Amino acid sequence: MNIMIIGGGGREHALAWKVSRSPSVSNIYCVPGNAGISEVAECIPGDVSDYEGLAKLAKEKRVDITIVGPEAPLSLGIVDEFKDMGLSVFGPSKEAAQIESSRVNELQNQPDGSNKIEDEQKKERRPPLRRRSGRGGKQPAQEQKKFEDPEKGNIIDVTR
Repeated sequence: MNIMIIGGGGREHALAWKVSRSPSVSNIYCVPGNAGISEVAECIPGDVSDYEGLAKLAKEKRVDITIVGPEAPLSLGIVDEFKDMGLSVFGPSKEAAQIESSRVNELQNQPDGSNKIEDEQKKERRPPLRRRSGRGGKQPAQEQKKFEDPEKGNIIDVTR
């Protein structure tokens, strides 16, 4: 089985590593990949927003399934495009990806200036959700080193 993974971050590295453990997988291609991914897959330079180029590569390499990792191509509809071209692809549709990518931003920016995420966290004393940012939602809402477990009443230290 030939697998293509689109992306070059930590998520894609974890996917490539796990997929490489399967005895039914013969080749893994990653576009664009990174140094870590290159240990378990063939990294091919490319643009994750070039759907036609990626589809052409999938056909050339006889890819059985493409796995899409990054949020941006998912929310722009790469899965729908691949399906329309008759290619097997794993990932949410454009509509589903847009719901997920906009949900946190919507909850944080209420018309009255409130922030429903912070309000709920204060009520439930839970660890913070992540803020929507220009970095793919990877900016912590607040920096905390200790969290209180509301069910057990103990403090969890995550400074290690």
